Amino acid sequence: MSVLSEWDIINELGKGILIYPFKGKSSFRGCHVCLTASKYAYSVKNKKLLQLKTSSDSMSSKEEFFFEIDGQDTVIIWTNESIVFNNNFCGSVHSRLSLASKGIGHIGTRVNPNWGGILAIVLHNHNLSNENPIKVKVNDIVAYLAIYKLYLRTSSTSYTLDNPGRIDIIPAGDAKNKLQEWIDKQDDQDNHQWMKGDREVLLQLLENSQEFKKSKEKLRKKSLLYFLTIPKEWDVMKWSTAVIGLTAVLSLLVSCFSLYLQLVRNPLSSPSSSSSNNSVQ
Repeated sequence: MSVLSEWDIINELGKGILIYPFKGKSSFRGCHVCLTASKYAYSVKNKKLLQLKTSSDSMSSKEEFFFEIDGQDTVIIWTNESIVFNNNFCGSVHSRLSLASKGIGHIGTRVNPNWGGILAIVLHNHNLSNENPIKVKVNDIVAYLAIYKLYLRTSSTSYTLDNPGRIDIIPAGDAKNKLQEWIDKQDDQDNHQWMKGDREVLLQLLENSQEFKKSKEKLRKKSLLYFLTIPKEWDVMKWSTAVIGLTAVLSLLVSCFSLYLQLVRNPLSSPSSSSSNNSVQ
């Protein structure tokens, strides 16, 4: 199992990995995928959704939305990004240093193979006082996702084994109903099926994205390897067959070249020269 670089992820994007919304270069920090805060966060201590607050950005004069995490509270934040893996990939979620330095501890989680949907990021405020709650802005990065490719695929081939966004961990009530309504939303203007890990919907949205097209083009220019048209769904058997076939062709070429060298070094005697030699004797 090896961790993927940003170019590895882009190479797999649209095949074994789906990410939406995808923002191109700004979707990555180093080789990790940035996970950003949506407008929904749940307080475990108070058992309710955190209230969104607003402030004005003096530089851009735009209104910013944020929520605050009180001391000794554990909060679940749902991401803007929806992730889909096939059974050849998995992931791990890592802390953001700028939040950790303020006293926010990230409770590490995993993303299983065949996962589909938005992610739930769990943060805990270790500060004892509530006098200065820690502010988290909507759309800011709250964690990073490292993606790993498995040496051997997992046996399961079905998608979305877990509940998208793990809403199932929230107690029944008004908060859970609002979250479920947000994820299930589907009308003429807005279809949130991609948030639930619907592979077909997410793939179509991704392939129509300009950032997806630009990133794939940059990848093709970056390496000659990606100019090759490689089938999307090749499995181990097909790759093995291709490698064996290529090896056989190379072996044949080597054999032909060796035979050619032998003929050049030891040419066969012509019949005329043989007969004249016999007459001399």
